[in-house]
Amino acid sequence: MAHYTKNQKGKKKGVVMRTLDFTKHAKTRPLEALAFRSAACYEPALEGLVRAFVSKGFIVEREKARLGIGELVRSAIARLEAEEAGKQKWSYTKTHSIEVARFGYAMAREAAAQGMTDAICQDPKLAYAGGLIHDVGKTFIPSAILVKELGVDFGWFTAFRNANLTTAERRIMREEHVAIGTKYVRLFGAGAHIRTMLDMVGLHHVMYNGVDSGVPSYPSLIRGKDLPLHARIAKVADFISAVMPRHYRTNGYISSIDGALAYAITAAGTELDPVSIRCFITGHYDVSPKQAAALIERLAHPQGIEGITDIHAARVYAKEVVRADPEFLEAIRRKDLEKAGQCDDEMEGFARDFGLPPGAVRSN
Repeated sequence: MAHYTKNQKGKKKGVVMRTLDFTKHAKTRPLEALAFRSAACYEPALEGLVRAFVSKGFIVEREKARLGIGELVRSAIARLEAEEAGKQKWSYTKTHSIEVARFGYAMAREAAAQGMTDAICQDPKLAYAGGLIHDVGKTFIPSAILVKELGVDFGWFTAFRNANLTTAERRIMREEHVAIGTKYVRLFGAGAHIRTMLDMVGLHHVMYNGVDSGVPSYPSLIRGKDLPLHARIAKVADFISAVMPRHYRTNGYISSIDGALAYAITAAGTELDPVSIRCFITGHYDVSPKQAAALIERLAHPQGIEGITDIHAARVYAKEVVRADPEFLEAIRRKDLEKAGQCDDEMEGFARDFGLPPGAVRSN
């Protein structure tokens, strides 16, 4: 996640992106992994096997669940911290979720300051909670689905390391983690705060233009522009965190929060909500809302959907046009470290409010 280094006087001086190492992750059991590889040859068999594992996990969680958003956050963090053979099973997902929580909170804070009305404007702590739990559905999907990235080691047998997921496996990871996550949230009640969490968990992959987007939108047939602000903010926070380098994903020049923002701007009005991106800019940099809005409007990809459909071309545009723009460069030089420090202090308080143990919402 993004974290701030300190100089000798103890003042925050910049943002450093931490890259994860997949060797720190727990590997699935070899025979289980091979069973999933066999099932992957026939999609109905793969879906059936996944649902069997998910149902088993839900039986346990249903017995433990208690009503309330605090219980929801604590239970989700406990799942993200699950270990196997001394290693965390969901190290990347936990780190990503903490980052999304930080980004989402900063945007909600800005939205409230700019007079917007939404549940997370009235209580920005909800944006932090929603970010922490937005991918909890992934913890129910068998880790064997990811074995192609992590590899299988069984005696002399080694296979699948750094291979790509099949179309069926990718679809299950994308769609099922959203459906499973919303089902999990419902175990903890049905109040207004829980409904906000349902939106952030279930709608954080809906594209701003919905079915007109150049990338999959799920659930399909929904447009992000029709959704409440907290769902749109969750989408932008998830996008900016996800496009930065991880242990199994390399994006070349997208090696920092600034590069991720440049890439996000190219998708403003198509995949991503321009208002949420504006709040991200004003939440992290010393830039006025008017300046941020002007940057987004001028630098969003001029070809719209067609421009972002070609991912390689969109990244080139972000690098050669957005990141070379003098006004953009001037804006990202003015990191608002005072605001960042205030957000950090407030989020530490939220963690205590949710009853989380010290260090539970810090990256590994």
